Amino acid sequence: MVLAIGSPFGFESTVTAGIVSAIGRSLPNDNYVPFIQSDVAINPGNSGGALVDRQGRVVGMNTLIRTDGNVEGNLGVGFAIPTDTIFLVTERLITGESLENGFLGISGQDPTIGRAGALVIEVVNGSPADQSGLQEGDLIIAVDGSPVLGMSELAARIRLTSPGTVVAIDIVRNGEEIGLNVVLGALGSFQ
Repeated sequence: MVLAIGSPFGFESTVTAGIVSAIGRSLPNDNYVPFIQSDVAINPGNSGGALVDRQGRVVGMNTLIRTDGNVEGNLGVGFAIPTDTIFLVTERLITGESLENGFLGISGQDPTIGRAGALVIEVVNGSPADQSGLQEGDLIIAVDGSPVLGMSELAARIRLTSPGTVVAIDIVRNGEEIGLNVVLGALGSFQ
């Protein structure tokens, strides 16, 4: 159970309730943030407001809604930036760290059968992935010991990591689990 707090359509001090539908949700064309998806009513005026849990803890910032292109209001699918992501960016700003996105250097997809992960389809020549030994056909199953469920999740996690960071990537290659260390590059330097 979560609540959205704000002033939708100018109605001040409004609270709407709903449930968390998913966490770590990546959106098409936006692989930067692993959003919290909820069915809380988010409309103009409470977007940007707090998403809180039953104990009153702020768990996210309501950010956007999914629409069908015809309706401007809420259709029951809203997204919030998790507080840990907000704190990560805030900490980087305070300490003067770069806000550049991390870059691995692969194209991939979710596997169609078998184990969850991110299936490597292509490795960019000279990229951090290439330099670490990642290969086409590898299945990335974990980053820094945390499981990877799909390509969108991997992309969001890598991009939220600062360039120059060493990440431990666990893969499955020809049925064997292998661990690789990758020094992430900067996304802007490979585009």
